[in-house]
This record gives sequence, C-alpha cells and structure tokens, in this order.
Amino acid sequence: GRNYLLATENTYDVILSDSIRPVCSGNGALYTIDYFRLCRERLGPNGLISMWLPLYSLDSESFLRILSAFHQVFPNTAVWYDRTTVNEFTVVTGTMQRGPLSIRWEQLENPRLRESLTIGGIRTPTDLAANLLLGPAEVAALVHEIPPHEDDLPFVEYTAGRTLDRRFTWAANLAIVASVATTESPFGADAPIDWPRARAERDAALHNALSALANQVSRAP
Repeated sequence: GRNYLLATENTYDVILSDSIRPVCSGNGALYTIDYFRLCRERLGPNGLISMWLPLYSLDSESFLRILSAFHQVFPNTAVWYDRTTVNEFTVVTGTMQRGPLSIRWEQLENPRLRESLTIGGIRTPTDLAANLLLGPAEVAALVHEIPPHEDDLPFVEYTAGRTLDRRFTWAANLAIVASVATTESPFGADAPIDWPRARAERDAALHNALSALANQVSRAP
C-alpha cells in the first residue's frame, strides 16, 4: 500500500485502509503519521480517508498513538462503532476540512447502498448518527498530549506482539473511548437526525458491550 502511494501520481476522492491488523509484523507501517501523510498527498481537496482500527490486541498507548497520528494529519477526525452488535473494532474517518462533520445524507436512499446499510442496521440518518462514538472535538481532546505513531519509532511493533489478552485489551480500549463519547451533535444544525435518540441508542449499546466484556474478563482463567 505504501509503495503504491509512493509510485502513483493519481489522486482519489476516498482512500480506505480496511482490516489491516497492526498486531501483525510489518502492518504497523500502515498506521503511522508518515503513511497518513502519503494518503493526504493522494487525496483530492475534498477527499476522505477511512481507517479500520481494532480495539483488541493493542495496548491503550498504541491505540491512542495511532489515533493521534491520524488526527494530526486529518484534523476532522471521527471514530465510529457499530452499535448493533458487540464487536472488536472501530472505523476512523478523517478529512482535512474543519467544522461540522459533512455527511451526504441523501446517499442513505441510494439503491446501490440500501442492502449493505440495512444489514448494518442503518435505515435512517438517526441510525447512522447512533454509530458515532467520537466527534472531532472529542478526538482532539483525547489525543492532544499523545505522541503520534511514526516510522522512526514504531511503538506498535514492539508492544502489540507482547499483548496476549485479546479480551482485556478490547475492554480497556472500548472503556477509554466510551468514557469521552461525544455528547453534542457534531453534524451541524441542519442535519436530519434526532440526536438525543441517536445518543441514547449508542450509549445503551456501549453499556451492553462493556458489561458483556467485563463479564468475560472476570471469568477468564
């Protein structure tokens, strides 16, 4: 992926980094500030990047260093969590523009997207908003004193491989981000959503996930 970005002269509207586990040797290179800068150089002026970031098998400092690196390059960063099931990952999106999160809400009605969105429990704009865990303000506050993950100090390469307890790291990292989950809507006043309902659904899902994980961790040998 990095070699391709170095070699291509193309620019893109969207770049997706999906299901690349940073715990595996070498994969940390796709979670550094240096890689994110390469992505920024290949994005168009209104481009968007999405990063799959697992909660499991990463110590909390590694998780936050990756998020810090991403945020330093893409200041309009948001963290999303699928509220429909207890799961082990987040999706982080970012743009270079500041201000409210810009969502093309009309695309929720796109017939080509409808089946996939329905599988993910997204039928209305409020359903999508209920998957928002952190808005740009919360991300900035969470990582403002955290050094970024970078090529010259591949922190994740040295720590993730020594992190053996999948459930404990999952629970610990989810608890960190849940504790600072956004309370005010970052979507702008004209967004067609019921934010109080979205927030209530998200918080209920987080409570259920954290309770289930706490139970698993307590019963672990």
